[in-house]
Amino acid sequence: MTLLNSINPSISYYHLRSNINISSLQTLFSNIPKDPYIQEGYRYKSLARCRVKENIIEKQPHRPLYQNKTINPINGGLVRVYPEIDNLDDAKEAILLFSNAFKIDYSYEILVQAQRTKCTDKAGGITTPEGFHRDDIAFLGILCINQYNILGSETQLKDNQGNIVFRKVLNPGEMLLINDSKLLHYTSPITLKNPESNQFGFRDVLIISSAKEFVNQDPNFAKN
Repeated sequence: MTLLNSINPSISYYHLRSNINISSLQTLFSNIPKDPYIQEGYRYKSLARCRVKENIIEKQPHRPLYQNKTINPINGGLVRVYPEIDNLDDAKEAILLFSNAFKIDYSYEILVQAQRTKCTDKAGGITTPEGFHRDDIAFLGILCINQYNILGSETQLKDNQGNIVFRKVLNPGEMLLINDSKLLHYTSPITLKNPESNQFGFRDVLIISSAKEFVNQDPNFAKN
């Protein structure tokens, strides 16, 4: 299991380059349902909520998603109902890494989303229809699971002054930990890399988030 101590509150993001074991996470995407709130049909999503106590993950009651229109101009103001991820055991390593890095207390809920963006030979896939944005939370983790037959999907982070401080295509197993209050995030659209070999491509990510504020950070931890 990949270990990570807490993140210093002065740090806006941390790019975890060492690969996380993602083999068990493939099951989350084997029958992932289509997102009914994206009319173009390129996105698939399921989610679950949990809390962490002494490295034990406790699943919480399933609830819809809701964001204000000022935060999400695409789907803001809608109560979005998604199917639940039945079992979070396969995501345990990623959830604990996120929880330990940001010192998420048991009193704060963690949202876990499995999300696929798909493209075909007829249409691309828009990974971030909101453009550069915040999710109105405290902390965000993006773990890449699959990149299949696609071009694009460059993840970018922008500070409050409009400067791009990070840009990279995340490879499977790479994770980006973000202080959502300090940075806006965005990922570029995807198109087919080789339409002759297959007529579709996709990008799978596990998105983990919490509204928890920083506590008990290690001051010796540095941005990598």
